[in-house]
Amino acid sequence: MTRQLVALLALLSVVGCGDIVPPERPAPYQFSIDCSIDGLCSSAAGDLELIFSWPRHSLPVRVWAEPRQDFPLHTARAIRLWTDASIYGEFSAVLVSDSQVADLIVLLGEPELVIQSSSGVTPLDCRGSTPIEVTRDTTIALPFRITIIPRAGSGPNELDRCFPTAIAHEFGHTLGLFLNSDDPSDIMFARPMVASTSLRDRATFLTLYHTRPTVRLPDGR
Repeated sequence: MTRQLVALLALLSVVGCGDIVPPERPAPYQFSIDCSIDGLCSSAAGDLELIFSWPRHSLPVRVWAEPRQDFPLHTARAIRLWTDASIYGEFSAVLVSDSQVADLIVLLGEPELVIQSSSGVTPLDCRGSTPIEVTRDTTIALPFRITIIPRAGSGPNELDRCFPTAIAHEFGHTLGLFLNSDDPSDIMFARPMVASTSLRDRATFLTLYHTRPTVRLPDGR
């Protein structure tokens, strides 16, 4: 073995045994609701900081989607997006055919008339609503109900783009990402404009699912 080869192998050994630097993870955005200041909680919650995540024993979460406007298909996509964020199996969900056994229900609301703003910004073609209810004993009310409300007059092509994004965004709220992001590149931005979760969305999800919750599921779930 030549001296040059020995030197090269020694160099490779030093490089290979050096410290492995993990990839940098984006800073998470705020996900919990501070009931003492946010004004988003019912009076039953008091001054609680609402931190919720689905515990392992409750998985998979049972999801029912109204069989209209391809909602089951869009909801299945949302499940895949957030399941893919679960590096260590923190979350999983399945579609069920019976709404009576569902932990999460996805509904199509009545179209609403939206007037264009004075700033000239075009309104979203649909929007979502997901109420979060907590009882006095810090139990979260189930099932979660996601309602997707189309804008009156929106065409099929616009809704085909809006529905999957809105459902994935609202799905994030039911995972415990109660607050919206301040970055339009995140799917949890208040007016979601992207179809997939960002690195920051996934970093926030992982932070939440490794944070101790302050609210729990009802007994038996």
